[in-house]
Amino acid sequence: MIARILNISAYAFVIRDRLGARRDTLARFAQSHCLKGTVLLAEEGINLVLAGAEPGVRAWLAAVREEPPLAALEAKESWSQTLPFRHLRVKVKREIIRMNQPQVRPAMGRAPAIDAATLARWLTAGHDDAGRELLLLDTRNGFEVDAGAFAGAVDWRLKRFSDFPAA
Repeated sequence: MIARILNISAYAFVIRDRLGARRDTLARFAQSHCLKGTVLLAEEGINLVLAGAEPGVRAWLAAVREEPPLAALEAKESWSQTLPFRHLRVKVKREIIRMNQPQVRPAMGRAPAIDAATLARWLTAGHDDAGRELLLLDTRNGFEVDAGAFAGAVDWRLKRFSDFPAA
């Protein structure tokens, strides 16, 4: 059987305003294309998982990208034979990835990133290129870690991501 449902996930930390009006517009557009999933909007950005027939998902994503701060929104795609979600939820939240740390402002910048090959080399060596010891923290929920983890990663058995700052 051919997979015919397009599933997307994406997030972006960009300053957003008029959240109520944006929520209503995105919800109406998603409903008109029979899309299901969750879209979270906050002043700090957008976080979403959405699924439906390919034309509808692509049209919805194109509409989101019409807003200048979201023009470069990258969505990860996968395919399924059935809709993985039962409902559509488009919500305004305080944070798109809950940490309960109002002083953390992701849209103001992020830590430097490294590519997978560099990380693999550092993990093998146990240190970075400057010789600093490497400590890998797994910030996922405990049940996610149980499904698979990096060898030697510190697992704090978090119940939810918002437990991470205190850990």
